[in-house]
Amino acid sequence: MQNGEVPSLIVPILLYHGTQRWEYHTVDDLFEDVEDELKNYLPNFEYIFHDLGELEDHELEILHNKFLAASFLASKYAFNKERLEQKAIRILLLSQSGTKRLRKSLIIYLFSRSEFDEELLDSLPANLKHDVMNTLDIYVEKGIKIGLEKGEKIGLEKGRKKAEESEKKFQTMIENLIRNTDWVDDQIADVTGISIELIREIRTSMKE
Repeated sequence: MQNGEVPSLIVPILLYHGTQRWEYHTVDDLFEDVEDELKNYLPNFEYIFHDLGELEDHELEILHNKFLAASFLASKYAFNKERLEQKAIRILLLSQSGTKRLRKSLIIYLFSRSEFDEELLDSLPANLKHDVMNTLDIYVEKGIKIGLEKGEKIGLEKGRKKAEESEKKFQTMIENLIRNTDWVDDQIADVTGISIELIREIRTSMKE
């Protein structure tokens, strides 16, 4: 190995928590029509598979890493809002072993998948409740800010489009006056309220 490094063995582990049932299969299962002698070149390997939906909660909670246990529980009930809300307190209590950044990510994940009512928040320890409330305040405030910024962009875009439409209408109107009347530029400017310079530009462009 380069620099004299000793290779490390990597054991793949797949954790699944989707809505449909997952059937264990390896890479070579995806190449049913490949000839046997060519299958030797497939990166075929086994992996440890755990379906979170099939595991009991206590099997997850006994993990040494309690934040990991909290994350697994949140993932297990991610598609069941009612059950996730029932487990929210336990998940938040287990998550206290994680770093501040990890806890914030998990709190936002729970909030996005369920709802935190006042009764749930009041049942949390004071320090944990403070973390949850502070994280959610920032999360909601950021969401509002993003919404306002998007609204401003949409408003500006609509304004730009309206200005372009108005400009096209005025230009069409002036072109019609130039074609269908014998008015000079001064007369058209008096009637339309448009600058004589712009009328002259339009007249020149029509000649070209």
